[in-house]
Amino acid sequence: MNTISYIELNSNITDSVVHDYFARLNQSDFNATADLFSEQGCLKPPFEEIIKGKRAIAQYLEREAFGMELFPNYLKMMQHNQSCTQYQVKGKVKTNYFTVNASWLIDLSPEKEITFIEIKLLETLSSLLAFNHC
Repeated sequence: MNTISYIELNSNITDSVVHDYFARLNQSDFNATADLFSEQGCLKPPFEEIIKGKRAIAQYLEREAFGMELFPNYLKMMQHNQSCTQYQVKGKVKTNYFTVNASWLIDLSPEKEITFIEIKLLETLSSLLAFNHC
């Protein structure tokens, strides 16, 4: 698996937690990825219910993310205040079957823990359904 450097993300991305999230996922180190979340942190995958808690997130990633490669190429800070920092990341997810455009909305606590990530696929319904026919 490839690891991601800051430059591959974007030359102005310096948030180590965001970087580590993608790097650890690409290394299939799901327990270490889950450790980036707060104890009550949440992950909202596409088309699924919210997964809450480090252990549940690690188990979900072990089942669903093995073999995926993430290629984030755009990051924008959406919000920064005393209670959280929010980033939007856009890029691609490559699986054994297809590559799809995706976005991640990532909320970090003041303690630099992930409190919430929402993952969205940036594809039309017809293009997603076409994956089924390959």
